Amino acid sequence: MRVPVSGAAPGHSSVLRFWIEPTRIITMAASARPELRHIQDDLAAGRGPRSVDDLLRSR
Repeated sequence: MRVPVSGAAPGHSSVLRFWIEPTRIITMAASARPELRHIQDDLAAGRGPRSVDDLLRSR
């Protein structure tokens, strides 16, 4: 999946790879993605989606 890069020129994107299983999602990107950091922070604080289905429906 190609995703826009925050703060970059229009049309600039990076590759984000996913491995999705029923109970987990693994993401890989060439650089840190702020969007993924927000999800990680929410989960660490006890907030956010409780399952893979919830995560996929919430974004």
